[in-house]
Formats: sequence, C-alpha cells, structure tokens
Amino acid sequence: AIYGENGNTGSGFGGKIQASEDGIVYFVFGSTRGKYDNSIEQYVTFKVTIENGSIVSCEETENIIADFSSNKTDTNGSAIANTQAEEWSDNQKDYVLYTGTIENITGTFDNNYAGGNGGAIYNSGMLESIKNSSFSNNTAEGLGGAIYSSNGLNLFSSEYDMLFENNKDSTGANDIYMEGGELNINLTNNGTITFESGINGKDYNINTSGDGTGTLNINSSF
Repeated sequence: AIYGENGNTGSGFGGKIQASEDGIVYFVFGSTRGKYDNSIEQYVTFKVTIENGSIVSCEETENIIADFSSNKTDTNGSAIANTQAEEWSDNQKDYVLYTGTIENITGTFDNNYAGGNGGAIYNSGMLESIKNSSFSNNTAEGLGGAIYSSNGLNLFSSEYDMLFENNKDSTGANDIYMEGGELNINLTNNGTITFESGINGKDYNINTSGDGTGTLNINSSF
C-alpha cells in the first residue's frame, strides 16, 4: 500500500509518494527527464521493494498494483500521471513526441486531490487497462473527479465489484471525464462496475463487452 504522513504532496505531475512500511510500492516518476541511449525516458513506472525501512531494489515495470490514498498535487493526476510530452530532438530543430505507457493498473484510490485534471489518475499516454479497482472520495479542481483521459480508457471487472463513488470535479459529481476516444467496459465472471457520480466528456463513445454475466450500473447522468 501507499502511505504518507498527512497525505503526500507534489508540485508536478503525480503526487510525491512515500512508503512507511515494508512491502512493494509501485509509482510513476513523471517530472524528471533524462537521456538514455540517445532517447529521452519519461514518466517511468518503478517497482520499489522496501525491507526494514530501506529500499532494497528498484526496477522498471509496466504494471501497477497498489493502493493510493490522500495524495495531493497542484497539477494533474495526484496518484498516477501517465502522459505524453514533447521534447527538442538532438538536432534542436524539431520536437519529438514521447508517450508514457502503462499496461495495467489495479488498486484502490481514495481521497486523492488534484489541482488540475484527474483527481486520482491523469492519462494522455498509453494506458492499456484498469482492472478490478475502486475509486472513492477523489477530487479534481479541473475535470475528471477520479480519472481524466484524453487517449481512450479500458475498464475490466472480473469476479469483482468495481465501484466509483463520491468523486467530484469542477462540474460537480463526476467519476470519469473523457476528452475524446473510446471508453471500453468489459465485464466477465459476474464482475460489476458501478458509477455513482457519473461519466462526462466530449467526443467520446462508451462500448460494453463481456461474457454476459456482468452488471454495469450508472447511477448518474452521462
């Protein structure tokens, strides 16, 4: 799990995440840029293993399995910010677009705050899936109480009750804000997804799929 003393605070994309007990911590490091093998590595996801209060290993990963609570940022995505960014090429004559990539996110997101978009998660990169996760009491001063995505979004629930509740943004109650693209919802093995605070956005579509055993509940307008 992710813990912080009186909440975690960051001034850039993604709140500062600190671990206060042994275990494995997953987080996205999204504010410092460095060059590796003539490319620019950005918004890298790390898996950190902590024993006896010390970091014993740190490695890159494309999956995040963790709980995020009481993170705070003054910009976008207090828990996770997965983004695209432009950078000058080596010849300094044009821009190159770099895209953050995350294969999957699984966890609970509670009481996170963003001064921009995406109270818990901000996505403008490649986010392949969010599976068996829950979002409650998250707030964005911009758009997307729990999640903001401008590059599509895939939600999966299997043998799990996936719940969005008490999330809000500048428009009022809101779970997800889609800035275009496809919101794909897949339900299998009696999985459910419930949206208590609604879905909003522009130029987007909602698609559902599964094995016929799941349940989708949208208890607010979209």
